[in-house]
Amino acid sequence: MEHLRTNFTYLPVVSRPKEEPVPWKGATGHVQDVWQSGVIEKAWGSRPGPENTHLFMCGSPHMSESMLALLAQEGFKEDRKNEPGQIHVEKYWQGTS
Repeated sequence: MEHLRTNFTYLPVVSRPKEEPVPWKGATGHVQDVWQSGVIEKAWGSRPGPENTHLFMCGSPHMSESMLALLAQEGFKEDRKNEPGQIHVEKYWQGTS
């Protein structure tokens, strides 16, 4: 995990490392599993919460929906035009899940 800024953590996750053209040495699995595993909590020294964390997600619709549901249980909200929140999702997939 690289720290580019003291208040920014970038953690790429690959769910199918065997399909990568170059051997992947980073986090593997699903984003939901990495979130729940405590990797970020360990790196920060505390649990991320909506009062101190903004999340930026980019991936499949299934991952986004699963993470939104998981994070909602922890008090996070998706950022919307008229409702500010802490979750920002890049929705680049065509169609639905």
